[in-house]
Amino acid sequence: MSTITTYTRKHFDPVHPDPGLLCVEDFAHALPMICRGNGHVTTFWSVGEHCICCAKEAAARGYSRRLVLACLLHDASECYMSDVPRPLKQEMPRYREIEDHLLSVIYEKYLGSDLTAEEQRMMKQIDNDLLWYDLTNLLEEPQAGMRRNFTSRWTTRCGRLLRWNRSIWNYSNSIGRRAMREDKNENRWDKLLQIHTMGRDDSRSDLYRYPYEPTPYCVLERMANTGMIRKGNTLLDYGCGKGRVDFFLSAQTRCQSIGVEYDDRIYAKAMENKKGGGLWCADGVCAGERRKFSRSCGSGPGVFF
Repeated sequence: MSTITTYTRKHFDPVHPDPGLLCVEDFAHALPMICRGNGHVTTFWSVGEHCICCAKEAAARGYSRRLVLACLLHDASECYMSDVPRPLKQEMPRYREIEDHLLSVIYEKYLGSDLTAEEQRMMKQIDNDLLWYDLTNLLEEPQAGMRRNFTSRWTTRCGRLLRWNRSIWNYSNSIGRRAMREDKNENRWDKLLQIHTMGRDDSRSDLYRYPYEPTPYCVLERMANTGMIRKGNTLLDYGCGKGRVDFFLSAQTRCQSIGVEYDDRIYAKAMENKKGGGLWCADGVCAGERRKFSRSCGSGPGVFF
């Protein structure tokens, strides 16, 4: 198959483009999803935003409406061919040939004809000026001797947007770092308890059955530190999964734990953890399938989870 399926569910062949299948909705959806610089930027900046900035700069310089629209469409081919970094594109003559042909088809459909050599030069000048802006602001790599003067006020808006994007990026990174710390904590406790409880399993989940997703150890740590569960208490854990809650709280508080699990596969994993639990798999840690208990709850105070 030599076609790709677009956002509007058209089947488009970039090598042999059909003008009737070109679609502005596809441009508008795909280009904002593609990051400039192959993703090597300090914050996300899309090809779509780059095209809008080029068009605004062309309008501010007093260029014709035809050239403004050409600047808006100058990367529309990347909707179908993706964004290839310039150093690599220079080594791909066939890619450039296909891209030039596709752009010609796009210009002929939306502008009425292909760009003249002078229009190409003017548009390329704006594109290169925007490249300077990208290198300076997105990569934080000042370009000596390449200072560009911009006519429009889009740079002010872009500066605000970049600062906002960076703040979101930094916040996302902080969440990512916290998630990495939590993953390390998950691994650490599983190894310490000699059990395997990590990972989500929704292969049997549906409208009535929840997927298996273990309670984070950071939550269990807080629960154990409250002092509400003590030695001599009995913990009855409905939907115990692979037994993480039971093994952890039994190890931390020395309580008796009884797990109830209806899924045969996950119940088998809980029993494997019980067998391989070693030091932490005390007699008080039990697992049971639906309506079946391995041990009685005993006479001590009960805690339901």
